[in-house]
Amino acid sequence: MPGLIQKAQAIMSQRYYGDITIVPDLEVDDYLNIVTNPSVEFLIGATLKGERATWPSKRLLLCRYRLPFWN
Repeated sequence: MPGLIQKAQAIMSQRYYGDITIVPDLEVDDYLNIVTNPSVEFLIGATLKGERATWPSKRLLLCRYRLPFWN
């Protein structure tokens, strides 16, 4: 169990750097499910949350990276 706690701490304390940060709205259940095998329902919900968090940044992404598939 201590190894699992150390791994979880290492994952949560990582620093991410980038120009654009997109963070979905997370709930307590999302944090509790981080270490479990995800169900199909969880994956669908996580995908939708990620999509919804990305759409407000679409114009910024389009201008910054000139993504041709979003024109």
